[in-house]
Amino acid sequence: MERAQKAGWVCRAAQIPQKGKDKQDWNDLFQREKLTPEAIDETLYEGDLLLAKSAAEKGRLIYKRHGWSAFDFEFRSRLYWFKFEAGEFNEELKQLSEAHGAAKSSEDLRELALIKAGAVSEIANCYPTSLYYQANAMTDESWYYLRIDFPHAGAAVKNTFTGAQLSSSSEFKKRLLAVAPGAFFTGASHQLDRVLKSQLFNIKSVQVLDYIGYCKELACYVYNDVAVKDGHVFLLNDEDFYDMAKISIKSISGSGELQINHDLSEFRSEWIGLLWRSFGEKGVAALTFWFGALFAEQIRAEHKSFPFLEVVGEPGAGKTTLIEFLWKLLGRADYEGFDPSKSTLAARARNFAQVSNLPVVLIEGDRGEDTNKQKGFDWDELINPAIKYNNVI
Repeated sequence: MERAQKAGWVCRAAQIPQKGKDKQDWNDLFQREKLTPEAIDETLYEGDLLLAKSAAEKGRLIYKRHGWSAFDFEFRSRLYWFKFEAGEFNEELKQLSEAHGAAKSSEDLRELALIKAGAVSEIANCYPTSLYYQANAMTDESWYYLRIDFPHAGAAVKNTFTGAQLSSSSEFKKRLLAVAPGAFFTGASHQLDRVLKSQLFNIKSVQVLDYIGYCKELACYVYNDVAVKDGHVFLLNDEDFYDMAKISIKSISGSGELQINHDLSEFRSEWIGLLWRSFGEKGVAALTFWFGALFAEQIRAEHKSFPFLEVVGEPGAGKTTLIEFLWKLLGRADYEGFDPSKSTLAARARNFAQVSNLPVVLIEGDRGEDTNKQKGFDWDELINPAIKYNNVI
């Protein structure tokens, strides 16, 4: 482009404004008969913003288009603030008129005066974008999910901000530094309010789960990187949630991660024969319980309960091998379960609450130890209706 401009060509660009989910190209606009003079003028304006050589030039283009006296804008993944000083503009315009007289047109004079009167300052060395609002209805907690883009080659960072952190420039600055290495916000509170006001208006809402597995209310399975509803498989989108038509959902559970292969063409059944040869009918019985645990909520809805399974045997009989193999079928390697006698009531509750429609394994530890924690565990907890202990093996 620079070579063409030096050769005397007039160079401009046209870009279609992309807003929301309705991404359009030129053919879409043509078929919908939206290539009106007003629409073409808007695309040329967007193209001018794209080709702006400096933040100051882009700020002036926005001001001339909309006439805002103060506003924020992005330029090369940095956040800037433009402020128009009317008094300075009038004074500069007066001086230029006296100096140049009729040598320059009024439009040229106003453009020169605007360069002096339009103050542009950087208020962040990155560019934060509000993606969506996420809320946990069970715990009454909520966050805003933001993406932080950088002008350097580093990857964008995505993380949560609370309402309190977005309502104060000092708190926003602290949180930004904590989640995005080197990201710095130097703006004032009124500038942060202006930035977020436009981004948060009518922002998308995403429901969050603090566990992985089955969501009974929405009838879908939600895991770390895959979700299933009505027989359809959904993958995490670029904004880290599952978009299931009218449902937007994600899990914020950081434990019990399963590596699930959703490529059905890679399914193999040879392991069933190996399980039978190794463990016989007892192995198949354990597999049946394991499979049923994936539908425990649906089974309870029909039959009001789901059973426990106890696996017993002599030392070295293969109990641990069997359970670790069953876990591997679900995508969790090198894991058996947890010893309830060596954990507190709160820890046991967390272990059960972090999954739904997945098995929970209680393992027998060293019964030779006599600690306060061991004395604190009572197997009757498993039948306590106030605590949701599901699918226990």
